[in-house]
Amino acid sequence: MATVSGFDDLFPYGTIEEKKELIGSFVEKIELDSVTRARKVYMKRFPVPSNGTGKSFGMVAGARFVPATFGL
Repeated sequence: MATVSGFDDLFPYGTIEEKKELIGSFVEKIELDSVTRARKVYMKRFPVPSNGTGKSFGMVAGARFVPATFGL
């Protein structure tokens, strides 16, 4: 989601290859109709996080970063 939130700010600065790769990571396929000039863009579906919080990770009780201080 960080990629999506900064998309408008970062996209203009990317190279053509980087822009194609970024768009390709979200777009499943594009259909074009040359007669009606219609187009359809199919976006990829991303899985919903299973922890129910709307976040892909969460804090577990007792889990935190503590630098190793033993043996000093």
